[in-house]
Amino acid sequence: MKRLSLNSIMCAQLFAQKYCFQWVFVAMLLVFGGCSDPQQITAAEMSDIVALGHGGMGISSAFPLNSQEGIEKCLSLGLDGTELDVQLTADSVLVAFHDADLGDDTKLEGRIHGMTWDQLKETKFTGALRTSCEVVSLDDLFSGIDDLRRFKFTFDCKLHPVEMMDGQYHAQFVGAIYRLLSKHSLGSAIAIESQDVAFLKSCRLRLPTCGYYYYPSTFEDGFAVAVDAGFDGITIDADKISKAQIDELHAAGLKVAVWNVQSPSENWDAINKRPDFIQTDEPKHLQRVLKNF
Repeated sequence: MKRLSLNSIMCAQLFAQKYCFQWVFVAMLLVFGGCSDPQQITAAEMSDIVALGHGGMGISSAFPLNSQEGIEKCLSLGLDGTELDVQLTADSVLVAFHDADLGDDTKLEGRIHGMTWDQLKETKFTGALRTSCEVVSLDDLFSGIDDLRRFKFTFDCKLHPVEMMDGQYHAQFVGAIYRLLSKHSLGSAIAIESQDVAFLKSCRLRLPTCGYYYYPSTFEDGFAVAVDAGFDGITIDADKISKAQIDELHAAGLKVAVWNVQSPSENWDAINKRPDFIQTDEPKHLQRVLKNF
């Protein structure tokens, strides 16, 4: 292999620093981040994308999804905020947890809505690197975050089937969100997403300053429901929507959040579609790309 002279290397470095540091940085991200071509995206377009962790640090992290440790780590990286899976206890405490049954990821079994917070607190996650992490209430989580209101949070409200009537359950859930956001002076920094249209409408009546995002299985369903219901936008699997479809939603005044973004290359694939929000499982890479472009 031909060796470059020291003088050549120094000249190249000076040129990069003086004329094209930004593009050299992007090239390094492309090489070392395992990603694809940025496709002529501008710095302004990059800065408009809101970078959110998926349940904190994502599915591949040593931290459990929705754990306080994972969420705080995500926010410390400089992301705009994080998505959270939100469930409701029997005594109306909002808890950050994804699965329908606690036994899927913790040392306790049962449904969150069938237990009180006193029964749930101090419940530890399972896994060799996770046993020091406990299930956290949103009130405790928010109380522990410095400068809370500079971050954005998406509540993916998990309405796992319960024995209560829908209207009663919705009212209980909405009331808990209202009390939480009132206590911590949050509102416009919160986006609420759900697959249940009636629930989203109930939330909007009580909490008009939040953003509302329907969570469809297809682009066509999402577009139709969001327009008909007057929601702010949709949240959708990144593999199930194209840039052209996102452009179509934007033309209709709707916003788009994408998830199932699990690698540096998938971060770039999502960026190239120009969504409004990316919920990523690779927050370190996404932060480096969006905040240093």
